[in-house]
Amino acid sequence: MSIKAISTKSTEIKEIENRLKTSFKHITDSYDFTKTALLVQIPQVDPEFVEHKIAIKRGYFAYLPQSLFYLAAQLRELGVKSKILDLNYEVLNAATEEKDPNLSWKNSLRKSLNDESIGFACISFMFEPTRNQLEDIISFIKSNWPSVAILVGGVAASSDPELIFTRTDANIVFLNEGEGPLKAFYEAINTNHLSLYNVVLKDFEGNPVWADIKFGGEINLDIRNEFSKIPFERYCKVGSLNNFSRLCGLDTPYATVISRRGCRARCTFCSVRNFNGMHVRTRPSVSVVDEMVFLNDKFGVKHFEWLDDDLIYDEEEAINLFNEISRRLPGITWAANNGVIARFITPNIMQAMEDSGCVGFGVGLESGNPETLKKIKKPITIKKFNEFCEIAKAYPRIFKIVFLILGLPDERFIQMLDSYAVARKSDLDWTSYFLYQPLKNTESYVSYAIMDDETDESIKLRGTTMNFNPNRSSLKSSDIEDKIYNGYDIFDLDGDTIPSKEQLREIWFTFNYVTNFLRHPALFSESDVCVRNAISWFRALSEAYAENPIIDCLIYYLEKKLNEKSSVELESIRTLAVGKIRNSKHYQKRDKQFSFSSFLDGKIPSIDKRAEVTFNHGAIQVISS
Repeated sequence: MSIKAISTKSTEIKEIENRLKTSFKHITDSYDFTKTALLVQIPQVDPEFVEHKIAIKRGYFAYLPQSLFYLAAQLRELGVKSKILDLNYEVLNAATEEKDPNLSWKNSLRKSLNDESIGFACISFMFEPTRNQLEDIISFIKSNWPSVAILVGGVAASSDPELIFTRTDANIVFLNEGEGPLKAFYEAINTNHLSLYNVVLKDFEGNPVWADIKFGGEINLDIRNEFSKIPFERYCKVGSLNNFSRLCGLDTPYATVISRRGCRARCTFCSVRNFNGMHVRTRPSVSVVDEMVFLNDKFGVKHFEWLDDDLIYDEEEAINLFNEISRRLPGITWAANNGVIARFITPNIMQAMEDSGCVGFGVGLESGNPETLKKIKKPITIKKFNEFCEIAKAYPRIFKIVFLILGLPDERFIQMLDSYAVARKSDLDWTSYFLYQPLKNTESYVSYAIMDDETDESIKLRGTTMNFNPNRSSLKSSDIEDKIYNGYDIFDLDGDTIPSKEQLREIWFTFNYVTNFLRHPALFSESDVCVRNAISWFRALSEAYAENPIIDCLIYYLEKKLNEKSSVELESIRTLAVGKIRNSKHYQKRDKQFSFSSFLDGKIPSIDKRAEVTFNHGAIQVISS
């Protein structure tokens, strides 16, 4: 590099530093950061779509604001007071009480911000589909309390901070894990030494000014004092974490917990490494279990959900953690819905999981096609996945889910068929088929994905941390265009076709129905444990999807097979299913396609021969019976 080039680069750096310094001074002079911070979690489901009948069944997700607990703990160490306002909880609570969800979040904000001790609001923006809620909340705050500074952070905020400044009056965006840059921000206030990082400020013209980017935050903060800032005991009354928490009883107090941040995998569609950095950071097992014991003692928590993206990163550490739970918290249950990496699961891990109260976990396979797995850099092979499935068979009490993504960039239908065939062959307890959602700042997105401007209607209805089980959006789309293959006809698609968004919905629907309902492993199992697990799962599923009669049909068949219900109880289930079918033209149509009402006659529905495909690296073959 020439002397001139070095000089030019130095000049540019100096200019940025000056802009950053000027912007920082303007913001800190304009707002009071010594006052109390209001930490806000936005609604994870659009308030316009929240339904009372689903809310009272705990059909929506009510995750604790874990990230805000860590921010609150960091602020406490800095000598700054904080309050936590979970607007997702407020919306769901209003829905359970048949009140207006839209009015509830506004009233909650109004009550909090009318307190003159509040100086600024930190808003967690984790998921892109909640952007409308974010913008509504920022607009409401700035319109009524202009003296309150607004700081935005989270995964979605980190992926596109410039868009936040373009579409809202937010003052600051914190990138990646917020504890570290927040600490640096306050150190700059207190010392006048500008060592900011992972923060984007506005200059006088409203243009973004970026500080340095660093990865790796503090995960050893003691957050136990922060749990009392929310109505903890009420969360299980307004929602659930997922089907696993419903399995353990709708009224069972639950909590989320994290033992490590980051993930060793390099999956091209995932934003974890872009947010958490390249490495996995681990909390001491004793510290993690101390937190769990505290929650159990103080709030009666009986079920825990891991938020880790790589729970079994280190086999020895993972086993030590599970053994510590077994020793200190006998009788609790836990689940890992975020998923674990299948290739690293050993019999020793499985045994420690079972002994410590694991009710279920997911594994991310994402595709059954070897070419696709390599393309998305998934750390698994079909061979390794099959080995995991063999290990899993020895632990029938643990409910195992495999995650598969349909519609990955440039994915052909014949590659999707490989995913379907592998799911059928696995005989795991459930297959969660997801539709690909491009995430900004990921390798897949940057390379070849295009983000639709419109938010997927199903995400509006169900919230953002949804499983793509049969949802109201797809189920009520009864008017299918002639050009869209539906039902078993999807198997007539040309293998080289890259399906449209509309076609993908029907592919997802048929794959899901055949794999998880018409050919669920419990239908053919001689194990009472397997059948009971399936019944519990479907009953939990029905709480969120109460309008879906196929769930009731399957419960009826399995309960009859188990032979533990009276004829009166069985008839009640049957009557419920029949009523739902009669009251829905859509389900009548789907019944003609899939014959799921055969379960009510004590028969397993036959399926179209076209649906009996087997994995063959992109070549369709019929499964021999």
